Amino acid sequence: MVQEYTKSLNRVRIRVMKGTRKGSPEYYLLKHQSELLGIRPDAWYRDRTGKKMMIFDPAAPRSYVSGLKRQMNRYELREALLDTSPDLRKAYHFRNRLSEYYRKENLSTAEEELRSLIRDLDSTGVEELQSFADTLRNWFREIINSFHIVKQEYVVDPKTGNVRLKEHRLTSSMIENRNKIIKMIKHNANGYTNWERFRNRVLFVLSRGPEDGHPDRQDKAVNSGENSSK
Repeated sequence: MVQEYTKSLNRVRIRVMKGTRKGSPEYYLLKHQSELLGIRPDAWYRDRTGKKMMIFDPAAPRSYVSGLKRQMNRYELREALLDTSPDLRKAYHFRNRLSEYYRKENLSTAEEELRSLIRDLDSTGVEELQSFADTLRNWFREIINSFHIVKQEYVVDPKTGNVRLKEHRLTSSMIENRNKIIKMIKHNANGYTNWERFRNRVLFVLSRGPEDGHPDRQDKAVNSGENSSK
């Protein structure tokens, strides 16, 4: 759902961008700094010394931004981008709220928070966000079911040796991964006209290719007539 919401956020950005003048600072921000909208406010990285640094630290060093002809850091760029439109700021806010929903909620709290999220999206007055609220309504039960824990395992941190319990929730990631692989097969072959050949190719790649957890195996053509022992 976060991926689907990103599409709604992007539609808001494009709509706002179309209302700005090409060559203006606003147009530059909306056109060339849009990747900032996909970064969580609390995101961080490690510098060359290994120190933990916040990406959107207001006090971070500035660098020259040629499109704006001034020195700015990522925090200032993000704020300038969000200042281009109240609708865009709302869309960014709900993008982060949805991300937090999936990260922090559990089965006992997910339903109440999802209803609250839908109500708040409806009240924004932003068409793209209201449309996404309808999507959440249509998939309400499936979203709640995704909070069921289907697997638990203990994971050891290789650096510290600390052990933590990792819970796996019910997701559609496996299906989405397989769909992506199938699309890649079609793309790499420039399409198929023979259904049986396409079917064999898909079954072969999904069952034996590197994507199935066997990085030591190489993907080979189906019915190539090539001796597999070579």
